[in-house]
Amino acid sequence: MKAPRDLELTLPSPSEMDDYHRCPCLWYLKDRMWIRSNSERWPLTFGKIIDDVCGAWLEKVITTQEEAVAVYWGKVGAIEPTYEDEYFTTYAITTKHALIAWLEKYGKIAQEEDVIAIQPKLKTNVNVKLDYAIRTATGIRVRERKLLTGWADIEDEIAKYEMGFQPICYAEKAEEFFKEPIECVELEFLIRSVPAKGKYKERAAKSERREIFVEAWKKDLWYNSALFTNACMKTLELSLDQETENVTFASIPRHTRNCLQKIGNKTYPCDFYNYCKTNTNPITVPEMFTCDRMEAIDALKKHSASGEVRTEPKGDASTEFSS
Repeated sequence: MKAPRDLELTLPSPSEMDDYHRCPCLWYLKDRMWIRSNSERWPLTFGKIIDDVCGAWLEKVITTQEEAVAVYWGKVGAIEPTYEDEYFTTYAITTKHALIAWLEKYGKIAQEEDVIAIQPKLKTNVNVKLDYAIRTATGIRVRERKLLTGWADIEDEIAKYEMGFQPICYAEKAEEFFKEPIECVELEFLIRSVPAKGKYKERAAKSERREIFVEAWKKDLWYNSALFTNACMKTLELSLDQETENVTFASIPRHTRNCLQKIGNKTYPCDFYNYCKTNTNPITVPEMFTCDRMEAIDALKKHSASGEVRTEPKGDASTEFSS
């Protein structure tokens, strides 16, 4: 299994920076311990399925909408849960609608473009993976695909990404990788449909592309922000490693003003909110969270709510800690 990022040798990816800026505890649990809420499972899984299907389309392995949809359902069927899961079913159908919207609007155009790279991994001082890049008459364009809920506001998304570190970082690292200037980063939104329910009317799926041009000063902004954030990450990890006595889950610092986020008329709590507010280590709740690192046993056992420390691990990562 891969180890967490080496904080001494690399800088955080844009998504890792976002996690830390939202809350140090969120970052520590997700990006160091690889503890994730089960509610994240389907968004991450369907995002990967869309990347795989669209990648095959760009490679011209599949060339018709019928083939693309068939491949999509094949991948969905391979991960379908054995129990009834309404969230999974709805996510699968609405994501299919977004895929069809992309194929109808951009599919033919995409297969006629000069695609020069599909999901290349860029390993430099920050490791990122681009969705794909094309060469035009005026230069190289990097494209980043985003699978969004049907409630998303495109203008708000663009406003966020104008100063977002992802397109800035991708532009700089793509220039290093391709060894030539990047014309712009294009965000490719696949917007899922919304089924009619109660007072809400049905919303059709759609797809949109928007350009983000990255000026030189933005690259300086990203680099210095990444350096500063990484220094904070190292300080946090060092401080937790040096804790020896009376350590609890509350020892991990929080940005509590970000525990709840309001979008439109709805308020969304952080995935860890209900556990942080009761000082309950989420690794003790395996029905709600998964942990992909057995090493988390040693790293987090001293952060149990009781401060109990065991000298030897017993059982698996989902049962080791007291609450």
